[in-house]
Amino acid sequence: MTTVRRSRGAASGSRRGQRGVSLVELLVAMTIMTVLSTMIIMVWMSLQGSYAYSVKSADARGTARDTMARMRREIRDAMTQPSTGLGPIVTAENNHVQIMSAFNDTGGNVQAVDYWYRATSSTTGNITRKRGTGAETILAKNIVNVQNSTPLFRYSYLDTAGNVVVATSVGAGDVPRILTVEVHILADVNPGHAPAYMDLISTVQPRNQRQF
Repeated sequence: MTTVRRSRGAASGSRRGQRGVSLVELLVAMTIMTVLSTMIIMVWMSLQGSYAYSVKSADARGTARDTMARMRREIRDAMTQPSTGLGPIVTAENNHVQIMSAFNDTGGNVQAVDYWYRATSSTTGNITRKRGTGAETILAKNIVNVQNSTPLFRYSYLDTAGNVVVATSVGAGDVPRILTVEVHILADVNPGHAPAYMDLISTVQPRNQRQF
């Protein structure tokens, strides 16, 4: 009868060839995966935040530009009201101007149009528009003129001596002598976070303003 014996070395080598992952190796792998996952999540969140800021900033910039363009056009094309004798500009104050306008009226009716800067807090406010007896419409939000003590409107006009005067408010007697209207919009294009301002300034000369 023949007896088969396995050498101790062969059995030991077989066991070594079948050895699995040790606990230390597993912990190291898990640590590396955790670090990589955290880095990927942080990069993703950063990209998401950057995209959200870009969209929000673009919207705020576009709204501010559109508001400026509308105000420029309507003030420039303001008209005299034949039935009342009111000139193109009726009221000229630092944060309010009233003009006579037929802008976007299909019948060409000339009505009073008001633009206001309405502060909603100590740091921000809205630019609104009202035509005739209609409701006020918000044109732009997050306007920070109040925070920087910046008037929305500034005027140049001729006084009775013929001198050019620049002021943020013009009395009723001098309103017909207004030469130009400066519009200054300071918009926060990153509301709710670190302020990022957009500064728009434009000077408009009303075409139909009576000059002395």
